[in-house]
Amino acid sequence: MIITLTTDFQDFYPAEMKGVIYSIHPEVVVVDITHNILPYNIKQGAFILHSIVEWFPEKSIHVGVIDPGVGSDRAPIIIDCDKFMLVGPDNGLLMPTAHKVNKFKVYRITRTFGHISKTFHGRDIFAPTAGYLSKGMDPEEIGVRVKKWVELDLFDVRTHGSLIQGEILHVDSFGNLITNIKAHLLKDAATLFLPEYGITIPLVEYYQEISQGELMSIIGSHDLLEISVNQGSASSLLNLHPGDKISIMIQ
Repeated sequence: MIITLTTDFQDFYPAEMKGVIYSIHPEVVVVDITHNILPYNIKQGAFILHSIVEWFPEKSIHVGVIDPGVGSDRAPIIIDCDKFMLVGPDNGLLMPTAHKVNKFKVYRITRTFGHISKTFHGRDIFAPTAGYLSKGMDPEEIGVRVKKWVELDLFDVRTHGSLIQGEILHVDSFGNLITNIKAHLLKDAATLFLPEYGITIPLVEYYQEISQGELMSIIGSHDLLEISVNQGSASSLLNLHPGDKISIMIQ
């Protein structure tokens, strides 16, 4: 059994979560997806979860904690997607991943397993929930079925003729700008114009089609438009970061 962790903690807090999980189920495998989500950036976390689930074995449990509403009345939830489960806050973080399957069940977590702090539900609610689910406990033993939850649309893109307005979802360690613009919107495009910058860039199939240091666009491994610099950082060059808007014109 595998439990994955995706958070914005960037500190020692994930170790506490893992300690709780291992105390409940010492044989489980815990995989750190990333703890470097930008603080409070729910969309970036949702993109990471959306990207990774299909590469893990069936029945894996994916815990996501980007939770600016911790301690408030926002609900903690489990989503049973049949082939995998999601655990985290009801703030939209988990929903793009849940919608990758046709049917899923959402449970508000009502059963707790110890003291609950107001600031660390990752350790006090989500980690023990994942631990007990990994041991075979049913979601119905931990929560109650609900029919309403907070939605989040990762791919809310607007088009006006040849103009496409999207958003930067993620900047990877190479400085590539991963947008929410899906490949099918760029069918037959050869070059893209960035109106905010007044520049035209090629749409290529692989990085070495252009010279080192040059700006380009490419359809990345997640079937989304990426803006890149060959062996450089597009994020630094264009000063764009997760959450920033981006407009392109197809040429």
